[in-house]
Amino acid sequence: MNTLRSVVRGHVLLPNDPGFDAARRPWNLAVDQSVMAVVEAADADDCLCRLVLAPVVR
Repeated sequence: MNTLRSVVRGHVLLPNDPGFDAARRPWNLAVDQSVMAVVEAADADDCLCRLVLAPVVR
């Protein structure tokens, strides 16, 4: 997760971070999604970094 935090400009929230539970909450509350991190992208490059790093971070 440190790699993710070092390459994105936006916020990266992890399970112990304040605001994580609210940020990970899906729009459909009938579905609970287990996530390792939430990226609040600052720009399109942040979105691209998240897609590229997704297989590596797991």
